[in-house]
Amino acid sequence: MKRKREATGCDDLDYYLEHPEECPDELNLCFKRLTGLPPEIGNLRNVVKLILSNNRLVNIPKEIGNLSNLWILDLSWNQLTDLPVEIGNLSHLRELILYRNQLTSIPKEIGNLCNLTALILDNNRLTGLPLEIGNLSKLVHLGLVYNQLTRVPEEIGNLSNLIHLYLKGNLNLMYPPYSMVHSNKNADMVEYLQRHNDIYSRYGRWKNQWPLIRLIFIGHYEKANRFNTIPMELLRVIEEYLLSDPFVETGNTIQLK
Repeated sequence: MKRKREATGCDDLDYYLEHPEECPDELNLCFKRLTGLPPEIGNLRNVVKLILSNNRLVNIPKEIGNLSNLWILDLSWNQLTDLPVEIGNLSHLRELILYRNQLTSIPKEIGNLCNLTALILDNNRLTGLPLEIGNLSKLVHLGLVYNQLTRVPEEIGNLSNLIHLYLKGNLNLMYPPYSMVHSNKNADMVEYLQRHNDIYSRYGRWKNQWPLIRLIFIGHYEKANRFNTIPMELLRVIEEYLLSDPFVETGNTIQLK
């Protein structure tokens, strides 16, 4: 059997497009100055890991949805402004990496990625998320750092396996999704507040009280967001950890809702 050789450049890509049966499982095409991909990319159905980071891609052909065996798709550090709806056909996809692009939205078909465990959308221009993101039942890591989000859909509370939710740098984000509070997952709510704010305690008396620290910094600290409203349900969560003066020295203007 002829040994498959690793793809190392555009010449190799052209070769594999002509001979898709010889394409390796892992196709690494980062730093190749690619400005586009031909529709024939959809013929590389043996690929499990496709790395296209650090190129100059402005769009992705709809045929990307034909890569039925794909587990990892890395499109970081490109110039993408949108994604084809066919990306929702990648039913085996585990990791979708899209940070450092120019995305203003993602298609609702993203909710079809039933095996997705990591969705990395940091450093884009997202102003919202589709409600269908709540269908990603296996999602563990959701990165949304430094976008332009004003709210997170309530459907985020359906993500029962979500552990890491990063929201730092969304300066217009006003309040957490109530669904995460209503889920009665106190630990998850604490994790949420800790993850989307860069938390560093400067107060010695709180040094070893991590639950308190995680709940206390929900405002402008380290340019985190503009939370100024807390639902009563969240206050009940806070009461489990705090004995008194829950908002001392936070610098926030809190309004009960």
